[in-house]
Amino acid sequence: MPQGQLQKLDAIELTKDIQDDWRNFEVCRINDHAVRLSAVREGFGVDWHSHHRDELLYVVQGRLIVELEDRTEQLVSGQMMAVPQGVRHRTTAGERTVCLNIEHAGSSPQGD
Repeated sequence: MPQGQLQKLDAIELTKDIQDDWRNFEVCRINDHAVRLSAVREGFGVDWHSHHRDELLYVVQGRLIVELEDRTEQLVSGQMMAVPQGVRHRTTAGERTVCLNIEHAGSSPQGD
């Protein structure tokens, strides 16, 4: 059975001990998509990048600042944003943030 399938996972529990600036890891796969969790230290960000496929950002805990070329959005716990393929963006944690990302399994979390 693939990792994360048919078992209950707790995003907060899986990330509570992470002290890194940023750690992104796969928790399971759904068809050809990776479901990843990232824990991000306050003030840390990922540089401008884009993906060859769409990406979903869902904030489990904290506040994620999503900069797009034409605007900036802030996502808080329970909010999400779909970023279409090819759209340049960068993300920064406004406080310690846990984010669930769903993207094509072949995509790099830091951009393609």
